[in-house]
Amino acid sequence: MKKLLALLLSICVIGCNSNNNFDNDSVTCTVIFQVDGQVYDMVIVKYGETAVLSKEHPKKEGNLFIGWDKPLDDIKVNTTVNAVWEKEKYN
Repeated sequence: MKKLLALLLSICVIGCNSNNNFDNDSVTCTVIFQVDGQVYDMVIVKYGETAVLSKEHPKKEGNLFIGWDKPLDDIKVNTTVNAVWEKEKYN
């Protein structure tokens, strides 16, 4: 797990990847989805595109998933987003 986390962090530090011809179609960015500080999913998107979670939205007992703390559209840099929760209200 520590090796995976180190790899993911190094990807974030490096920045978006390109093949040096600076054609936006060749640039990719990594988007890391985190839940409670843990990596939940990671996707690679083309420069300027929208990131889409590759699995179901996260679930957390006693909470409703509201969304992510940053926009997922027009991704132009490596991005880490965190799940936003709201406590469930019981009647």
